[in-house]
Amino acid sequence: MFVITLPPSAAKDPKAFAQKAKRAGADILEIRSDLTPHVERFSSPLPLLVAIRGTDVGLIDQLTPAYVDSENVADAVWVPKGSKLILSFHDHAATPSFAILKKVVTGMLTEKPWAIKIATFVQSYDDLVTLEKLQAWLEKNTQRSIVLGMGPLAHLSRVTSPLHNALTYATLNAADAAAPGQLPMSLYALMKGRKNPKLFGILGGPHITASLSPVIHNALFQRHKIDALYSCFPSENFASTMKAFKKLGIKGLSVTAPFKHDAFEAASKKEPFAEKLGVANTLVKSGTKWKGFITDSYGIYEGYPELENVQKVAILGAGGAVPSAILAVRSRSHSARVTVFARDPKKAKKNLQQFDVTVDDLAHASSFMADAVICAVSEDISPPLPSRASKKSIAIDLRYGKETQFMKAARAKNFRVRNGTDMLIHQALKQFRHFTGKTAYDDDASYLRKILTSFLSHHGK
Repeated sequence: MFVITLPPSAAKDPKAFAQKAKRAGADILEIRSDLTPHVERFSSPLPLLVAIRGTDVGLIDQLTPAYVDSENVADAVWVPKGSKLILSFHDHAATPSFAILKKVVTGMLTEKPWAIKIATFVQSYDDLVTLEKLQAWLEKNTQRSIVLGMGPLAHLSRVTSPLHNALTYATLNAADAAAPGQLPMSLYALMKGRKNPKLFGILGGPHITASLSPVIHNALFQRHKIDALYSCFPSENFASTMKAFKKLGIKGLSVTAPFKHDAFEAASKKEPFAEKLGVANTLVKSGTKWKGFITDSYGIYEGYPELENVQKVAILGAGGAVPSAILAVRSRSHSARVTVFARDPKKAKKNLQQFDVTVDDLAHASSFMADAVICAVSEDISPPLPSRASKKSIAIDLRYGKETQFMKAARAKNFRVRNGTDMLIHQALKQFRHFTGKTAYDDDASYLRKILTSFLSHHGK
């Protein structure tokens, strides 16, 4: 069952919010005493769960809820007849050891609650292993439970919650999340029907918490009726994270900055494109080993047919996506002359010496005329911009999700402007085949555009 928490912004009209939550698929409306302590009795279309945070239990009298959540202080809380008691334990700073958590749960069981809730802050992916161990122990003892991680590293715990937990806590909008790491109902709508799923995800730096890849891949798994789930794994340490993935049973990964070179080194087998570029953005488990692939160039090639027969191409930046952009451009136009404009031309020239490209200082880009400009700069800055070589000249920003300064500047110079959404979609379709062995449907790209448009309209980045 899905629980949505009443946010302070909706406290004046809880019934309207409950109706909205019900339409989104929620089963229960939570009223938390620390967030909305003054909610008056109302006619709710959903059963109520009152969570007491502190000593004020007035909401229980006021609302007569179907569920009462007490933070492990059962003797201090009055539970109305017919209400179900949830005893909860929260650690907002860390995840205690399995031994400590087991001791906490054992003490809670003496109160014979309807369910036990354990929510801890995940500091490393080994903490997820600890929570999985606790959950398995509770399931073995047939105890109804809710075991959740909090924080940016807890995404997998939230993704798999409906498979194990009596209640799954979600949000309608990210801004209204009642706990760090809560996922929107619209994402859970793409993960229905899973039973014993294989686990996949995206691995990258802290920035990937904003990634749309979980939306894309979970939508594809659902559409193709594949029992799999896709999560998000922000990390600052590739090696330790990969060790934890072995324990968590991760079967495949999308890999982004800053770990594409690490992914290449971790793969025991690599496809020719990955070998050529020396990076991998896709890892697939084969037995105990990883296979490495690169799908970025495919995403650019398929996503931007406007690159067909371009002659003068400017690439701004010299990051990890640049080699893939060069290959994609050359595949679309064998006679294309590519100039890479970098902040450190000497370093870029060394890194790109296997490609027949000109390398120049980024500051000189404004004196260049281009049929196509590809922005591979990671920061949202307004870099020097070439001029159009013709009315058909195109400017492509490999980033997605918002109007960047580069895109605004390109529009001002009358370029045809595209963002990185189509690259994201098409490289994901290639990854989908590597992950599952299945070929995408002909209309999967258009299907995903609709899914992303809908998702972003409710959770715009």
